[in-house]
Amino acid sequence: HRLMPVRMGKGVRLITAPAYRNAKASATLLLIQQWARRERFTGAVALTGTVYMPDRRKRDAGNYRKLLTDALSGIAYDDDSQLVLEVWLLGGVVHKDLARVELVVEAAGPQQGALL
Repeated sequence: HRLMPVRMGKGVRLITAPAYRNAKASATLLLIQQWARRERFTGAVALTGTVYMPDRRKRDAGNYRKLLTDALSGIAYDDDSQLVLEVWLLGGVVHKDLARVELVVEAAGPQQGALL
């Protein structure tokens, strides 16, 4: 889980779990390498992610999504609040050496994210 409750005096404070922090740090390093020499988006952003799993085990895809959108903050865009459109696709199950997430990050068009 991303947040762990910690009792402090009369209240409870939520802190980031060490495993999440470590995974985010690793993802951030990889994303910095992949994003090198590209401009950071300043406006609305659309993201498409395709996930290729190493096996058929059940996983919480929402945790991966959040980790990656958080890690992209400050690299591909200033803040993940700029995301107006997210599409996540399951690319299938591949050999464990080929498991990956492919991300396409682009400026959002005028109709993307619009309220109807």
